[in-house]
Amino acid sequence: MAELQEIIGSKYKKIYLKKIQVRIRNRIKPLEVRQPTVALLETEDRRKFKILQAKSSKNIHLQQIKENMPLFAQLEFVSKILWADARTILIEFIEGEFPDIESKEFAEAYAENLAQVHDLAVKAIPFEIFQNDIQKDLELFVTNNFMDQQGADRVIARLRSLAPSQVRTSLVYADQNRTNFVISPENKLFFIDLGSFQSERATDEFVLGGVLFERVDQNIFRDTYLAAGGSKFIFDNSEFLRAANLIRNGAGHLRRYLEVPFFDWRLKRARLGNINRSVKLLTATIS
Repeated sequence: MAELQEIIGSKYKKIYLKKIQVRIRNRIKPLEVRQPTVALLETEDRRKFKILQAKSSKNIHLQQIKENMPLFAQLEFVSKILWADARTILIEFIEGEFPDIESKEFAEAYAENLAQVHDLAVKAIPFEIFQNDIQKDLELFVTNNFMDQQGADRVIARLRSLAPSQVRTSLVYADQNRTNFVISPENKLFFIDLGSFQSERATDEFVLGGVLFERVDQNIFRDTYLAAGGSKFIFDNSEFLRAANLIRNGAGHLRRYLEVPFFDWRLKRARLGNINRSVKLLTATIS
């Protein structure tokens, strides 16, 4: 790519950051919904960049990142976008290490950063609008025989009993995987996965229902988050958000399970385990 070489100002080598198995599975998907390839570019003078590339200019993942660019510009702990065209995004590469998520330092930095994330693109929507998306997820469980209609009706009734009349939505950081966080040499916590940022999602079902949050010192998190201006919504509605996360997360695994080719039985089995875990926990919330 001559144009990219001119922008970087040097020749470079490209190192893919996802395993070949993941890249092969990704190629089965339609171009518009396929995850962009993620690679590290190393220049001859030892500079590093991260690059996202898609085969289609209509790729929904790149479009989402580009739409959120004005929000990223307000957050100092997010990798900077250096250049973009219709199918490519060149991003600042953050050197560092994955954090110790059980440490006091992570709980504080994580809380401070999330308070800023949750302060962007804030809206309040009636629960009925939020319920429409949840209903579609439950219908997916029923259609694929992971739950009967009676069980789905009980889940939505329980969610309704927990829900506030207005659901606070904002920018959120959806994928709470440890590898989506980096501690820089200056001891600063960065949120490095631009594709994990989503707007118009409940504040913050991904945190309250996430596995990572279970391992964070929650007392430190709460005190730091609120002191940094974070919303009380996530604590006042914790049961509601956890239940919503189980539904969303389980349905997400189910959609990916349905996309897995029959011969990829290891991944199919892993997806199935995640679906069954979500359904089991959902059932427990209504028993």
